[in-house]
Amino acid sequence: MAAADLWPAAVPLAPGRAAAPGARALAAYEDFGPQADGAELPPGLRRLCLAVDIEKYSARDNTDMIRLQRVLLRTLRAACARAGIVWDSCGRQAQGDGYLLVFEPGIDETRVVPDLLDGLASALADANAAASYPQRVRMRAGLHQGIVHEADSGYAGSAVVALFRVLDSGPVRRALAADPSTHLVAAFSDGLYQDLVSHGYNGLAATGFRRAEIHVAAKSFTGVAWIRALPAPLDQAPAPGAEG
Repeated sequence: MAAADLWPAAVPLAPGRAAAPGARALAAYEDFGPQADGAELPPGLRRLCLAVDIEKYSARDNTDMIRLQRVLLRTLRAACARAGIVWDSCGRQAQGDGYLLVFEPGIDETRVVPDLLDGLASALADANAAASYPQRVRMRAGLHQGIVHEADSGYAGSAVVALFRVLDSGPVRRALAADPSTHLVAAFSDGLYQDLVSHGYNGLAATGFRRAEIHVAAKSFTGVAWIRALPAPLDQAPAPGAEG
């Protein structure tokens, strides 16, 4: 995949200058000069955010990390297509073993969110269809909405911070580790759960969700998430006693 697909704002290299690996990607967030502290604040818009993270990424070898990143991006593209979201309309921020998508303001969350989850689960099932059990790709996905700013080196706002605090929290990690039959665990912020899941929009039923108190003492964060393991197709379930 071309760097421009991952980092659409990448700055072209100067004529005649050879590109080092990753140079175009890094240039997207390079600081080209001092910005005044009092510079105009970028617009803050209420936006739906999706963050995903691959389980046990750091335990893989280099070759497999490259494969996992490809699967990650392909999975997100497929989920967006399922939800009718144009990929290039999304704000995107790569995290190596994870990814942040920031959707355009005003989307129909009652339709988009259920389709995103279905798309993620389906794409992961396809990616894992021919994989041995230890090679399966398993992900945590978090969904939240709030005011987001497009800042100098990515997306800023308490909504983005809260989303990643929940995604990386112990309860969400344990939910995925505890269910070897699933490829995907989803965590909704409390507000998004109350707006969408509790009303059963487009089949997004509350069945299977459980409420969890999230405490991250090191980050002084406390919140509530609703967590659900999405079932894998029967032919994708691991053999009894299999271990990852």
